Amino acid sequence: MSGIGSAGDVSPQQLALDAPDSTTIRRTAPIAHGSAVSVVLDDQLDLYNHCRELWREQIGEAGEHTLVEAAPSFLPDGDYVWKFRSSNWKAGAENGSGTWKRWFEYHLSLRKRITINGEEELRKPPVSLNLSIQPQDERLTYEDGNEFSLPFGEGSRVVVKTTYCERSGEVLDRLFNSLADALGRLDGDSEIVSIGDLKSESARISKLETYSRFDIDKKHSVKRCLDKSENLIDVGGGSEVEVWKQRQEEGWLEARVSSDRWNRLGIDALDVDRELKVYQSGDWTDRSPDDPLHHPKVEASIDSGTAHLSEWDQLLDSLRQLLLDHLEWAGVEDSELIADDYFKPAVQPTVETELPDGRREDLRRYYQRFEATVWKESLKDETTGVYDILSYLAENYGATYEQLEEATGYARSTLDYHVARLRDAGLLVTVGNPAIIAFDADRLYEVVLELIDSKIAPHFSEETISARRLGREERASEREERRESGEANGTDSSDSDVSDDEDSDDSDSESTSWKYLSDWYGSLLDLEHELESPDHSRGPRDIRIKEIG
Repeated sequence: MSGIGSAGDVSPQQLALDAPDSTTIRRTAPIAHGSAVSVVLDDQLDLYNHCRELWREQIGEAGEHTLVEAAPSFLPDGDYVWKFRSSNWKAGAENGSGTWKRWFEYHLSLRKRITINGEEELRKPPVSLNLSIQPQDERLTYEDGNEFSLPFGEGSRVVVKTTYCERSGEVLDRLFNSLADALGRLDGDSEIVSIGDLKSESARISKLETYSRFDIDKKHSVKRCLDKSENLIDVGGGSEVEVWKQRQEEGWLEARVSSDRWNRLGIDALDVDRELKVYQSGDWTDRSPDDPLHHPKVEASIDSGTAHLSEWDQLLDSLRQLLLDHLEWAGVEDSELIADDYFKPAVQPTVETELPDGRREDLRRYYQRFEATVWKESLKDETTGVYDILSYLAENYGATYEQLEEATGYARSTLDYHVARLRDAGLLVTVGNPAIIAFDADRLYEVVLELIDSKIAPHFSEETISARRLGREERASEREERRESGEANGTDSSDSDVSDDEDSDDSDSESTSWKYLSDWYGSLLDLEHELESPDHSRGPRDIRIKEIG
């Protein structure tokens, strides 16, 4: 947008595209951990109906379950059982009397049976597996009457959650072999389900994880590395401004970064959000350094979104790149990896991946370029708007439009104008609904705060700084008084804080903020954007059309 400085001729996305320099590294491959895959069977709900009848015949009471022997093909010999139970499904349908009735889903969970001090217990096996059988029926609705979506049509939907699968084919093998084993033992009908019924387009990955365990002496290095990445790529703000720093949990979690912007660091872009975290056992302090659980893990995973099962290898490679790049940046060598029951660096294969060269330094320099924009906008003689907005955002780590209105006293239209300009320049973003106005990255809070405190504020006399502060307080107070008296309408000229060449036309007696289209600072495309975007407050009553003839 004209009239405002920019951070340069490139954006972080262009940095990722235009600066592809990288180094190929070979590292011990992280091991695949948890995964979740869903499929829909073209079986006219035969599997679902079969499970419903089994539950009625063998259980029949809410909250109860039954156990049958299990022989999982992917585990060594042992005493395993299938735990069969039901739970409420999120949708239902009208019954014969016209009332809505909730449907159910059915669960098959693999457990290992052990005896401790003469008491029998059920525990998760070394490799876990859980199956959920859910209905996909055109009669289904939500309780409020809204239609239930069937993206892959009718049939029985099966969700398998399992651990330690390196290939997508392993997941499907476990799903169908386990169903056949469990159903065959429940009532002898192991052929009710067939892989040939699978609707190929329905096979979706919703969870995929990979991890490496490393020496505890490197924990703080890895944590600092994650913090640095978050500082450079994470949007500076969130849906709950008041709790923006509550990012760590007590005990096991050391650091967590979830983002859809890892490509800013030169890591392959994906259509799903990815998370990187460092964590360890809650009782690690009680364990010997010789115990693997004394040492932390670093884990990369899908955080939100789904992908088709055919993208398994691409997803896993991307997660491994994300994890290995951070181990490399943190200075963790392969010799500092720690073996556990599953992750064994001595026999784990190695993989090649790309390490982006200098991308984090490029980003840091990119954010530093905003100093010129902040300086120019904050020192404008004709308006204190940008200075007031940036100061409040920097001090409060983002804000809603309502909070900015109350704090600065400016009308929503004035805030829209300044925020839109700063957003187009790349300095600000709006996220969530209701919108939070935030800096594009955590790093920019440091840049702007340091600039305001050390360079811009000393530029003014104490009298000027006090006057600006007093002006903000007076505008906020006046706006609050008008709100309480029912007069606040967001268009009063006393709230306006735009440049002299954007002064409103006084020929309209109803409001001094109306302009002829030719005098408006935007374009027709800007107007269309402001009418359609949820980030703006303009509506149909903000536009006047003069009919001719």
